[in-house]
Amino acid sequence: MAKQLDQQVTFIGAGAIADALVRGLIESGVIAANSIRVYDRFQDRPILFADKYGIHAFDDLSKALHGTDVVFFCVKPKDIEDALHDAAKARSSWPLFLSVVAGCPLSFLLEGIAGEQADTLASIRFVRAMPNTSSAVLTSATAFSASAACTHDDIDLVKQLLNAVGTSYLVDESLLNAVTALSGSGPAYFYYMVEAMIEAGVGVGFSEELATQLTLQTLYGSAKMLENLAIEPGVLRKNVTSPGGTTMAGIAALDAHGFKEAIRAGVIAARDRAIEMGTSYENKV
Repeated sequence: MAKQLDQQVTFIGAGAIADALVRGLIESGVIAANSIRVYDRFQDRPILFADKYGIHAFDDLSKALHGTDVVFFCVKPKDIEDALHDAAKARSSWPLFLSVVAGCPLSFLLEGIAGEQADTLASIRFVRAMPNTSSAVLTSATAFSASAACTHDDIDLVKQLLNAVGTSYLVDESLLNAVTALSGSGPAYFYYMVEAMIEAGVGVGFSEELATQLTLQTLYGSAKMLENLAIEPGVLRKNVTSPGGTTMAGIAALDAHGFKEAIRAGVIAARDRAIEMGTSYENKV
């Protein structure tokens, strides 16, 4: 179990990502349940969190923020502007802020939390993070970027908090839209491939149940090979692909149908959409 941190942590927003983060922080021992607070504009959600995890539920944002050390913004993109505005009015100190809102740039986050105190922008510690839905099983790949005011201690703290739900990576903010496209949206690409493999299995004669079991175990085993053997995926693929064999025939068919090109196009399209979303925020700054 990880070393427990003496930090008060507040979550604004009580959705799926907040649920995963709270569970991870508690189960890993990084933050004690009685040091976690949650606030949501839908007052029933914090109560559900409190009942589930033994944390503190608040219906008053000022009270939720009072004396806190770290504030997570876990709201939907359409709600981040209002959440920042409300927090700017309700806060009584300058904790470390962390947003997991897709596409929302640090410039917008900083302007929003500064409110009418624009002269404080350079000193605000704000982190923009991009976890993925695997946070729910504590195996997220989470990349994050930090504002200029963040210290080395802040970065270390953020890593400890985010590592409670997987593995975290500090990157330049210019890469976060690409991160959103690759690892943020990545689980959906993977699930889409799983759907296709199951459908293909049914198409060659398996029951849906058996096709699902074979597909999941095959992919799980392949992921374990990648994780445990430290061998490049291309090498592992070639090890399975005998000249003139069944796998080579399958790979050739995938190539003929543009498999790699389709994946590349999906990642680029998702990145470009993330850029568009970020631009819409920046136009408001």
